[in-house]
Amino acid sequence: MGASVEEYWGEKYCLLFIDEMSRKAFIKTHAATLELIKKEKRRTQASLVYLRNDGVKDYKPKVLQEFLRQEGISHEVTERYCPQSNGLAERLKLTIMDKVRYMLIDANLTPKLWPYAAHYAMLI
Repeated sequence: MGASVEEYWGEKYCLLFIDEMSRKAFIKTHAATLELIKKEKRRTQASLVYLRNDGVKDYKPKVLQEFLRQEGISHEVTERYCPQSNGLAERLKLTIMDKVRYMLIDANLTPKLWPYAAHYAMLI
């Protein structure tokens, strides 16, 4: 999930995590993908059964693939540019980014603050 504008620290993307059982979701500023997954797994103490994504490059490094294999996590890759393959995440992403745009416009803030608005949008 991202915007066409870089935020202050150069990030253009966020990672959206969704627990498909409880439908709880949270968003993290895009960092090293593997470290973020490890951190969230420890934080939530939940068992991660599978990781689904649309084939972006960040999920292909051998180190990440090895970690997923060791942890017994299935990696599902959906069709790129086909939002129907990942409906729940795509709908949530569109909802969040709509809220972000409206909040930034309404508050007359710079678009570089979009990740902070996205974190807040997840709370409302």
